[in-house]
Amino acid sequence: MRSNTMRSTHLAAIALSFMLASCQIPGLPTPEVEPPLEPPLEIEKQEELAENKYIDLLDSTARMHRTEKRDILRDGFKEVIAKYPDSSYAHESHYHLMRAYLYNYDIPMEKEAEEVYESYFRKYDDPKIGNALSLEMAKYYYQFQNWNKLASFTVPFMREFVETGKIRDGLFLFYYSEAKYKLKDYGEALRGYVTFSKLYPNNKMGGFINKRLKEIRHMLGKEEAVQ
Repeated sequence: MRSNTMRSTHLAAIALSFMLASCQIPGLPTPEVEPPLEPPLEIEKQEELAENKYIDLLDSTARMHRTEKRDILRDGFKEVIAKYPDSSYAHESHYHLMRAYLYNYDIPMEKEAEEVYESYFRKYDDPKIGNALSLEMAKYYYQFQNWNKLASFTVPFMREFVETGKIRDGLFLFYYSEAKYKLKDYGEALRGYVTFSKLYPNNKMGGFINKRLKEIRHMLGKEEAVQ
């Protein structure tokens, strides 16, 4: 009799153990099973889907006010970049997303724009879009008078110019010179403006550049007189 009781108790314990093992214990996270990775879309398919999304995005927001469409555009461009990274529209979406962060909000989202800029150059090497992004970033720093950032940003372009004798765009030289002028590095600003005048003698900014040169030479003359 006692043997039967012990045997029943043992079987009940086994059954309880099995039930506990098969139940989810409250408070403990359920292990998540990673879904299998989907193979990337062919480039042609990415291009097709990205084009449809891109056109739909621009058409649907064409008549919206800036404050209405800014988040829609932001999310749309981010989607194109994430889903169709090998399409040409991913390149353009970086440019438009960066501009959206800089100009579509009452307070420019400068940090986010800089992250988009840096992200582009980590992934791509398209000189046309890359140059457009760089000019837009430099123009923003210039318009918002962030002279320290503008000076630092344009240094690599000046270094490339010194090393190769070629400059990607004369505006980089102009922005560099302006930043140095505003930071009162008059000697470096003078070299920049003089170089700009020699490279682009018929540029429409010639009158402005000549004015800057006179101001700088006057300032440098005063400094020499004090010394």
